[in-house]
Amino acid sequence: MRRHLFLIFFLVISYQLFSQVPLNGLVAYYPFNGNANDLSPSSYNGIVSGAVLTSHRFGIAGNAYF
Repeated sequence: MRRHLFLIFFLVISYQLFSQVPLNGLVAYYPFNGNANDLSPSSYNGIVSGAVLTSHRFGIAGNAYF
């Protein structure tokens, strides 16, 4: 039961945090997926030069550049 309450709490907090991300006026979105393609409607694609994907501060691989 305690695990379910934690999961529900985590989902509510996550939803509140992500719902506060401003999308109005978004210029570019680069999701750190191995290339520099902009996934926003603007399509400001780039080139990754000298950086490699690595794990972020919580240890999940491929979510930060070094």
